[in-house]
Amino acid sequence: MNWLSCHLYKKIVRIRLKIPLISFTFDDFPRSALRAARILKEHGCRGTFYISLGLMGKYGELGEFFHAKDIKNLVDDGHELGGHTFSHLDCLETSPEEYRKDVHKNINGIYRELEGYIVRNFSFPWGHVSPGCKKTISRYFRSMRGTQGGGINAGMVDLNLLRTNSLYNRTNTISEIRDLIRVNLEEGGWLIFYTHDIRENPSPFGCTPGFFQSVLNATLASPSQILTVNQVLELLLSEAPNKPNKPNLKIKSAPTGFDTKYLGMSKE
Repeated sequence: MNWLSCHLYKKIVRIRLKIPLISFTFDDFPRSALRAARILKEHGCRGTFYISLGLMGKYGELGEFFHAKDIKNLVDDGHELGGHTFSHLDCLETSPEEYRKDVHKNINGIYRELEGYIVRNFSFPWGHVSPGCKKTISRYFRSMRGTQGGGINAGMVDLNLLRTNSLYNRTNTISEIRDLIRVNLEEGGWLIFYTHDIRENPSPFGCTPGFFQSVLNATLASPSQILTVNQVLELLLSEAPNKPNKPNLKIKSAPTGFDTKYLGMSKE
């Protein structure tokens, strides 16, 4: 992630929470991640799944990707769907305009597939962020994130490039995770975890069900509250209804086919 992406085209909000928040997120949505969805639901929690519709039904290093019925079942169970471009594009290899069109294709496809579901948050495929793409698509989402630049979202936070932390068996330890949870508590922040496949022999970009359960157990043992990404943003809005630095989370330009009168969106 380059310096310009971190410092340009920001959407700043101040975060200092009485109860620390934690979000579990999943990129690409390999079908094995359904196991994590079930584990979260068993504990009364939900996650955010960033999907590229162009991956639906395909196979790759992460295993088999989601089916149409999987995304419907996720939403029915209360989980959140986020955007991830349609074709899983790398913005470092794509023009901002081409990237924007692919983002539109994905969120419009989800809207049609799920009969009106609105995607409000975005994850950059491959974790790469360019200034041009960040600027071009930020109007369509309440928040965006990559996969680089870990840490806690506390103090002055850029909603256009949230900090995230991996859950990878090969590179992370439960001790490191507990430290992150502790620091998040001390700072009154928002801790975001991300991973991909959840299976006994995961890719380098995933973890085992046992590792995921251990992370969840550590979270549940803390005073933290587990929310989806969009639930956190709704909370930020509710806690700052009249403050001058209230985050502007309206989506400024709806994709083709959306009826904005139902969304609280502005067409400016």
